[in-house]
Amino acid sequence: MQPTRRKPWLALLLSLPLAGLGHLYSGSPRRAIAFYVGEQVAMLCWLLSLAFWQSAPGNMIAGSAVFLGWRLIAAVNAYRYTARAPACTGRSAWIRWPAYVVIYIVAYYGPALTLRAVAFEAFTITAGSMSDTLIPGDRLLATKWESGLPERGELVVFRGPSGEPWVKRVIGLPGDRVEVRRGVALVNDEPLQEPYIVTDRTTSGDFGPTEVPAESCFLLGDNREQSKDSRFEEIGFVPVREVYARPRAIFWSVDSTTIDIRWNRLGRPLRQPTR
Repeated sequence: MQPTRRKPWLALLLSLPLAGLGHLYSGSPRRAIAFYVGEQVAMLCWLLSLAFWQSAPGNMIAGSAVFLGWRLIAAVNAYRYTARAPACTGRSAWIRWPAYVVIYIVAYYGPALTLRAVAFEAFTITAGSMSDTLIPGDRLLATKWESGLPERGELVVFRGPSGEPWVKRVIGLPGDRVEVRRGVALVNDEPLQEPYIVTDRTTSGDFGPTEVPAESCFLLGDNREQSKDSRFEEIGFVPVREVYARPRAIFWSVDSTTIDIRWNRLGRPLRQPTR
């Protein structure tokens, strides 16, 4: 068989969607595994930085830079390695195109689906019931490993009437006496300090007073005029067991009308309970 040389530019292109794929093309599975594992570690660090170190958008930018930088390093390394590699006389199993497709699907979607099932999930906001905390076009990261009673003021994710994920704010905890008057929440007859709410104080969605049942939460949207929440019979008090994720930070936001990126919202922390 006539010796052939692998193309460096193709190794670079293959590395852009997944670190390590270009090294498979160049015939170096060990390098491929090393760069792939490095990328997964960088991605996990980026997710953890959003979840736990939410001091500023700089955390998200730094994490993104590390992740993208590692992929760029992998692409450049694959290019240089392939350029120096000797000509080959055969094609091993891992450099056949059907194998690329299988490897990409397993290596890319496998960890992503595993993390989504047990640790993290991303949500896109499509309605204005949580404005201005969350607005349409915001994409947020939520953690799924927490259990037990959430804190008052915390944002939580639960299933809406049709099974879709809804984000609301915890206002009342089990045993609390809750009431809503003209958009203002009262807990145990004391008005909450809620700098995040949007209301013109003329809302017709008054509620209570009533007591929150055991193992349940009273949830409200920040935009009380446009929020379907625990004030309404189809939602009601939400059992704690149905809260399955806690929003942590906004990692992307695009205005659907102008397609402009809202840079000022990127990395904005969302876990700010009200004491």
